[in-house]
Amino acid sequence: MKLRLHLLVLLVFSLFSASGHAADCAKGTRSSLQLSRVNVPFVPRHGQSLGKTSLVLRSEPGGEVLLSEEYEGNWICIGFNRTNKTYIMGGILERGAWLPLCSIQYLREDKNSLEPSVFDRLGYFAMTVITSPGCRYIVFIGGRSTTGTLHVIDIERDEVKELGPAPAPPPNAFARDICNGEPFEWGTCWADGYVEMDAGIIRFKSGDVLEVSYGNDSPHRRGEKRRVQRFKLG
Repeated sequence: MKLRLHLLVLLVFSLFSASGHAADCAKGTRSSLQLSRVNVPFVPRHGQSLGKTSLVLRSEPGGEVLLSEEYEGNWICIGFNRTNKTYIMGGILERGAWLPLCSIQYLREDKNSLEPSVFDRLGYFAMTVITSPGCRYIVFIGGRSTTGTLHVIDIERDEVKELGPAPAPPPNAFARDICNGEPFEWGTCWADGYVEMDAGIIRFKSGDVLEVSYGNDSPHRRGEKRRVQRFKLG
């Protein structure tokens, strides 16, 4: 029962995150993208399908269907890079007992098909992502074998770089009754699925300058005293 409740909480978080990203890249330079969830189970069960995502890409203007496919899992539109004319797609899927973002793929307007990014080719996963203005950079917390590391993907070069330790997860009121006694860290019961980071903890000061806020954080609140580290990405 506890595992089922925990999985339900994770699924609710991932659905909320998907709706938060959906408006970020509804239209490209000459296309529009529509995502919708299909066959989502009323009660999610560990090890079984959590539903699919319908992806429909249409030409603009005109509305001609360029791509119409269903993909396993919860897929979100992370952003649109106008330099490459590319939608950045993220797939949230089960990975053992976790529910992280397991895939970042490119949907180019001139190819009309998904293309794995360096994130997929090197086997990364992410617990949260933050995009720069213009979607040149995607910062994520995760790794290949660890969860608490901060990385950045340069979309236009298709390269990934480790930045350092990640700030603590966002306070999580939904998990208090089932996670008490576990360390407040990424990858534990408090943060073992994809979530949106709370405002101001990881933010872009400009297109290529990232600011990350660290403090004595707890499951209940962020610490008042903060240390801000700045990263120049370009």
